[in-house]
Amino acid sequence: MKHLFLYLLLIFVSHHSYSQFTMAEFIRSAVEAPEVKSADAQINYLQSNPYRLSPLQKLEFRTQNRELMNTQQEYALRFNPANPWEMRSNNKYFEEYKSSLSFEKERALKTSLVDRYNLVILYFYYYELKSLAEENEKLVEKQLAILERQSVSSFFDADEYVKLKVEQLDKTVEKEETDFDWQSQKSAVSQLDPQASGKSISWETQPLISIDRMERVADSLKTQTITPLEVAYRQQKVNVARSQYNLEKSNINMGFLQTSYDRRRVNQDRTPFDISLGVTIPITNPNKGDMARRKLDEIESEFELNAARIEDQASQDISYLKLKESIHRYRDLQRKINELKNSSMQKDLTLLKGGDPLIALQFEAGLTKLNVLQTKLQRKALTYYVEFLTQSDHLQQKPLVNYLSDYLTRLD
Repeated sequence: MKHLFLYLLLIFVSHHSYSQFTMAEFIRSAVEAPEVKSADAQINYLQSNPYRLSPLQKLEFRTQNRELMNTQQEYALRFNPANPWEMRSNNKYFEEYKSSLSFEKERALKTSLVDRYNLVILYFYYYELKSLAEENEKLVEKQLAILERQSVSSFFDADEYVKLKVEQLDKTVEKEETDFDWQSQKSAVSQLDPQASGKSISWETQPLISIDRMERVADSLKTQTITPLEVAYRQQKVNVARSQYNLEKSNINMGFLQTSYDRRRVNQDRTPFDISLGVTIPITNPNKGDMARRKLDEIESEFELNAARIEDQASQDISYLKLKESIHRYRDLQRKINELKNSSMQKDLTLLKGGDPLIALQFEAGLTKLNVLQTKLQRKALTYYVEFLTQSDHLQQKPLVNYLSDYLTRLD
């Protein structure tokens, strides 16, 4: 019973120490990025309207004694009301600023998602290169084994043997380099998302979206129209700058209302209370310097808005064309690889060499080089695919979707 308990405890600890950290979990963690949470915290703070101005701007208690005698003491209360136009402009500014924060949150989420998608793509890319490097190393070992068996036959070529020995060393170094790059991606995942620390990352067992599916998704999304996030954000920056200018313009003291009590009048059979009123006549605005700075911000924001409008559609079209071109090149290479695999070239070359089995392995090594090139084209297509999703603003749309899965599974 004791041994059974220890065995079950070991399984439990092992399971919880090396639990899987899935690709979906990693992509979904974009909503927890510091920049996203920071914008979210600011929005939540502004939800309680802490910026609303009080109708009473200032309350002053005043006293004076003209002759330094107790009977000569005067008291007064001065009320400085808030400027109603300033109150309205202040509320308008913070409402616009809150909307701007919402767009900043969306931009931060999009950036966080792009970082994670690109990291996932690199993970699969280096894993494929590592697998191909291991395959290349084994092919070289098989060729060396054949040459060693042929050492006493007419097929043996000493120069070829030396060349393969050098190539074997190169393939070993290449395998180690790709394995290092693959492991580095795992470390990068943990750095970007601390939740991955201490968990097993084995995404290579999860299917990645196919080239055909990728193209169908892009073609479908190309027909959908979404208000560009960058354009909406830049428009909101114009609104913020404009409301800030109006706030500076209305930041003028309205005047005062004062009530006072004069003890001297008590002995004179006169009422000791009086009321006075003062109104500010805004002949000139004292905030002209600040108003000029806000107007400059507004002008700059308007030019940034126009630039965003011009760049948006062009960026979408360019990223879509780059994706289609990379898919075309991938398929073209795939067709050539299939033709070589299905052709009789390997058999014919072997017969020309008198049935030398080394030829078949050399032919297979050549195909592996084409597979490496195909893997690079696949990575480029995936990168352009994410770029298109980013430029068309589908990446951060709710509900969040894993665009690297064949079934476009939801992440919430």
